[in-house]
Amino acid sequence: MKKILLCTSLLLALSTTAQEYEWQWAKRGGGKKNAQGENSGFDYNSEHIVDIAVDEDNNYYYLAFMTQLDTEYDGTAVTVYNPEMQNSGMTDIVLISTDCAGTLRWMQTIGGGQSDYAYNIQLDNNGGLYLGANVLNTSSSTDEYLPPHFSPTDALPVLGDNTGEPQEGYKTAALLKYNTNNGSLAWRVMPQGDVTIALRYAQIHNLQVQPNGTIHALIGFAAGTHLN
Repeated sequence: MKKILLCTSLLLALSTTAQEYEWQWAKRGGGKKNAQGENSGFDYNSEHIVDIAVDEDNNYYYLAFMTQLDTEYDGTAVTVYNPEMQNSGMTDIVLISTDCAGTLRWMQTIGGGQSDYAYNIQLDNNGGLYLGANVLNTSSSTDEYLPPHFSPTDALPVLGDNTGEPQEGYKTAALLKYNTNNGSLAWRVMPQGDVTIALRYAQIHNLQVQPNGTIHALIGFAAGTHLN
């Protein structure tokens, strides 16, 4: 069983000889399955907190990876899109927001039937949260693997049978903006052009976002025409 642990809000007492730390609160969450490929050591796909951001109102935003099977955060069920039939689990990206006392504000899950990951989250000064999600769509009309979801109502299309032709569902890199007040998806941009299964892979690394919402992103592409 694996559980991620959210622990924040440390009280810092300074003295002339030492620093003493006291936990104000802690929350626990995650799924019961090990991440795929995980062993006794840590793997990047393991359940963990990847990044934390704090806004001017002292609300907290967590970028986490979670597996499936009874997935929850502090007793609240978490939506995951991965199948449960495997002994080890794929990981979804989960955005969690709390207030400064650890009270849950909202959650949003990004992912599908394969492991999905991101590297960081960024905030602007206008209620926007940004991340670059790396996903892999292995869905089909007869397969239980779901296509990657970016909200409950927004997902890549199920893959068609003609694997030699370009398909929107082959794209693997998503630039995403969410609203910090309720976690809803503001917009999604897939920066790749038309891609086939052979040239489908792209990757978004760390983002930097200016206070006005201007985005700087490091993205790697396979051959093709992109960003148009």
